[in-house]
Amino acid sequence: TLLFRQDQNQRERAVAAQTADDIESARRQALTPVQRLAEDYAKMSPSTPLWVFVAGLPGTADPAQRQFIVARALKVPDFELELERTVTDGHPVYRHGAIDLMREAPAAAKKPLWSSWLARAITLSAEQIAADPKWLQPDTSSNPEPIAHLRAMADASQRLGRTAELDAAIEKLRVSLEGLPDGPTRGQALETIGQTVH
Repeated sequence: TLLFRQDQNQRERAVAAQTADDIESARRQALTPVQRLAEDYAKMSPSTPLWVFVAGLPGTADPAQRQFIVARALKVPDFELELERTVTDGHPVYRHGAIDLMREAPAAAKKPLWSSWLARAITLSAEQIAADPKWLQPDTSSNPEPIAHLRAMADASQRLGRTAELDAAIEKLRVSLEGLPDGPTRGQALETIGQTVH
């Protein structure tokens, strides 16, 4: 009957679709993480904003993947403008990603202005910590790795070369951290930015 045939056709289409999904899934599994990233990035618009790329840096440990993300991020249109905007964004995870980029970008990409933007990013974090004693508690959506975020700030400020502006921002950060309730996380945070616990 017609109904039976339609039902059978529907079932066959469902099986074919599932098989195609399984094949695609197996093909993706066989790729290296960098090849998977390359495929994902290839589908993105050339005008994709910087935050989309750098947001992936804090949670990525593999050096090859990190290098690939940084290389792609550097090709974003209006890169400098985007970097300034992202590193001074209100969301810690985007700041963290942009600071990671500053920390790992090739030496030729570095600009003297980056120090000033980094100082603003550190000052913003210091203000957020002073306003929110829970800032050091990991938050999956806004600040998944606060201690790694602090380490990125310290590393980037060393890499870009310390300036009076950066030193003042780090001092502000230290004061905010010292104002937090005593505990192992506070001690670890102060140690991470190169301060001894008073």
